[in-house]
Amino acid sequence: MSLSTKVNAIKNVPTNSTVLKRLGDSFTGSFVAALLNGKRMSETHQLAVEVSAYVCTQHGAMPTLPTELIEKAKG
Repeated sequence: MSLSTKVNAIKNVPTNSTVLKRLGDSFTGSFVAALLNGKRMSETHQLAVEVSAYVCTQHGAMPTLPTELIEKAKG
């Protein structure tokens, strides 16, 4: 198995949130979901950034994602 040395340039999603407790879980979950749905690595990475930025601005333990983000994760 060879590892790719390609670097992905990911668009930053600015947020004013200081609540970072769910950042890792939301990033990992959306990253894995997108990969399992056959997304390319660059799409997968960008989606994970967008989902985690959104989740960190919401209240509650499990905020509902906007339809736009859910549709991006689908294959």
